[in-house]
Amino acid sequence: MKNTLKWTNLTQAPFTTKIYRGTSPLDKASPGTAIVTLTGGESQYEDSAVTRGVQYYYLIETIKGSESAFSNNIPLQALPRRGPGPVQLKQGDYNYGYFGTIPSREFISTQGLIDAVGSKAVSLTTRAQEGPVWHKWARNGKVLFVPNGPLYRSVTWKQIYDDGLVYGVDGNGPSNAGAGVNQLKLVNIAGSTFKVRLMTGFDDNLANLPPTEVVTEAMYPNPNEWNDLIYPLCEYTPTLQRMANVQQGTRAQLLLNLGNGSYWAFLQERVSLTGNCYVAGANSDSRACIAARTNLAITGTGVSVLGIWWPVLELIEA
Repeated sequence: MKNTLKWTNLTQAPFTTKIYRGTSPLDKASPGTAIVTLTGGESQYEDSAVTRGVQYYYLIETIKGSESAFSNNIPLQALPRRGPGPVQLKQGDYNYGYFGTIPSREFISTQGLIDAVGSKAVSLTTRAQEGPVWHKWARNGKVLFVPNGPLYRSVTWKQIYDDGLVYGVDGNGPSNAGAGVNQLKLVNIAGSTFKVRLMTGFDDNLANLPPTEVVTEAMYPNPNEWNDLIYPLCEYTPTLQRMANVQQGTRAQLLLNLGNGSYWAFLQERVSLTGNCYVAGANSDSRACIAARTNLAITGTGVSVLGIWWPVLELIEA
């Protein structure tokens, strides 16, 4: 970890620059011992002797002859950038934590993402939203971004698979729709690279296949992304929710009441390697609007059951 200080030199050379650091605001009359003394007209310094998450305060002193002047206290916290948006966790830790939100204008819009992945499954008539707010999460050491609701609807699992947007792996994935499409779809956003894929919704271990029955409120305790990333967005609190709500989203705000049908988000899992796909998020005004699970044919949408694309973007870090 390091903190980088940059400043503009208004004093003509020769002069000396001293930098002081503390974990509380520093007194200019008695700042302590400088951590570095610079004599080459520098306008930048990288302080690598810092600890992640600690709040530091810096003073920059410019000395020329017998005269000196101090900057104001400069507060800096040593935090990794870890992709666009907020850098400090509001809840939890890097095993499971929440950073906050980032607007699409600072991240990516629906059309921008569609263009970036080259999706053929979407048309303007199925757009759910164009400028989503994105939620930034930490989970199992990864940084994940999910929109505040689906991006488009009336889509099938097979169409998403054929676009290479299900698994986020360099290969066909554990189960496919018969086409054998590579599932590693990468996009660059704001200087960072992301995998675009579906969330897990039964178990992060895809070898553990979900049951075929409909579940009003999912009670299977396996760790999965849908529970951790979507439950805290909803005004209801499903039984297996692990974090306090980060917002009180209604069914309408989460775009789960589009039209007259019941809308289901496609997940990575299928109930067998060749069977129906697993889905979550029924269109009902209760905890079940987030927690319910069922299964759909991979190619069917039907009249009253419509599939929605609610992707997760996984940051790839060097």
